[in-house]
Amino acid sequence: MFTCLAWNSLGSEASSAEVRVLELAPTFRKHPVMPNEGMVGSTAVMECQPEGAPAMTVEWLHDGTVLTTSDSWLDPETGTANCASKYCQLPSKNLLIVDLVESDAGQYTCIAKNTLGQAESSALLTIIPQLKMSLTPISRVVYRNSTVLLPCRVQSSSYLDVNYAWHFEVCIVKNVDF
Repeated sequence: MFTCLAWNSLGSEASSAEVRVLELAPTFRKHPVMPNEGMVGSTAVMECQPEGAPAMTVEWLHDGTVLTTSDSWLDPETGTANCASKYCQLPSKNLLIVDLVESDAGQYTCIAKNTLGQAESSALLTIIPQLKMSLTPISRVVYRNSTVLLPCRVQSSSYLDVNYAWHFEVCIVKNVDF
């Protein structure tokens, strides 16, 4: 039991608190690793929030292979994390994956260890391909007041809806059938 005592010429006050030393093998019961998704060329963060005491070390696997991670640092101007390699373990133990490519998809496993044991939790990272123009408009010369067909189509992931809009110079063209 710890007691804080404060006093002055008019009196005193005391407050007490009990400190318990906690020992707990790592567990992911409250916060398992959750599935995530990211787009090709962007970054993704796989969160690892195990509970345990004493302090834990964390190791990451991708599809069963141990990842070599580097440390990250914060950009003082933007406040964003930067990474010197493909994978960085953030101070929070989360995994930062930069410059996503389709082969980054798969199962990521966080393994937390301390002197009392270890636990692991896994989740999938889905990589969404970037939009890719599969049919592009072709420049044409047409007669005034005639109808013209300008095809435009993109390849995209089935995860996302694609929206199209036509612009003529700076104006949006309305009443367009897709």
